[in-house]
Amino acid sequence: MAVDEVLFRSAQNPVVRIYYWEEPAVTFGYFERLADVETRWPGWLLVRRWTGGGQVEHGRDLTYSVMMPAGPGGAMPLARTTYQFLHAIVAEALRACGVPAVLATEEVIAAGGPCFVKPVAADVLAHGKKIAGAAQRRNRTGMLHQGSIQGVAIPNSLPTALLAGFEPARTIGLDPSVLREAEQLAGSKYATAAWRTMR
Repeated sequence: MAVDEVLFRSAQNPVVRIYYWEEPAVTFGYFERLADVETRWPGWLLVRRWTGGGQVEHGRDLTYSVMMPAGPGGAMPLARTTYQFLHAIVAEALRACGVPAVLATEEVIAAGGPCFVKPVAADVLAHGKKIAGAAQRRNRTGMLHQGSIQGVAIPNSLPTALLAGFEPARTIGLDPSVLREAEQLAGSKYATAAWRTMR
């Protein structure tokens, strides 16, 4: 989460990050109450996201983030427009890997709880089940989109197919300065009791 925030704050051009989790964890949205999450996921590693959305289980998923700076004067497409655009790329990448992915067309409002229980408009479905969802944070400097693909066998070719959808793109490693800043941010923000219990 800290790496995403550092990349978002420093992005001069769109950035895509794809990663896996070293251990099982649950991330939960900025506006959720920790007590509600702890009740549902006792004993799990719990991390509050900077984005909104619900509770997302990680460990067997592919997680990705898109950082997009705002245009001149802070101009940004509407949230639903970017959500659908990015999920269309995810669905196409999944189809290229043999997963019959489509976008959800009817919105179903889920009041809290696990993010993957009910789809909303433009979430990615396979066999009628939600397999990819995301949450966004937007401000005058740009947009951070954090997504997870799960509930299906993740093909080894998916990261490559996903990156191909974001062409033109180039693959680079994380700069050591980004990792150092993210480590400091994780310790001063994401790992603190104040951040976890803010709601």
